[in-house]
Amino acid sequence: MGRQLTTQAASPTVGLRTLTISSALAEKIALGRALREVQTPSPDEARALPALIREADALMTGSTAEQVVAVLATYAFAFPDTGKKLTGPEKAARRTLYVEGLSDIPADVLEQAMKDAVKSCEFFPTVKTIRELAEVHLRERRYHAFVLRRMKERADEAEAARKREAELMPPDIARAKLAELAASIGTRTGDAKAAA
Repeated sequence: MGRQLTTQAASPTVGLRTLTISSALAEKIALGRALREVQTPSPDEARALPALIREADALMTGSTAEQVVAVLATYAFAFPDTGKKLTGPEKAARRTLYVEGLSDIPADVLEQAMKDAVKSCEFFPTVKTIRELAEVHLRERRYHAFVLRRMKERADEAEAARKREAELMPPDIARAKLAELAASIGTRTGDAKAAA
């Protein structure tokens, strides 16, 4: 059974997307967070990491201009009208500024930030305020992507160590070869002393 790496409730329109992983891997991530160190995954978990990393990266994909406008338009009605009527060029400029300022934020996170803004802002939020509200959710996603990458590095290091160990000579053969080498060096040393 898989576990989701986020605890936020899903939105009815876009939904806060989550990363689904095995329970054992989720426990290692939680343990690593508590101990402030990344845990080494099992070989089975290590095989799943590349796909999970791709999924975590996909969760960080920004919004399209249409998504930004749709999310902002949906929540604009929650804020009072200031009474100021914008001209066509002013509306276009405002739209462009919001789209440019928010398009790197995933649509589901942007929507969650706007939900948070409805609860905490008196007026329609600025780009800066929306970004600050979104950062809470983005920080968690960045952390999970970082941990998955570090776990992959740990797994690769462990696999490389296993391969090096497998390439090493068994101890009994190594001792026999070392004894042979020592005997051959001793013989050469004895031959050199006899010749002198």
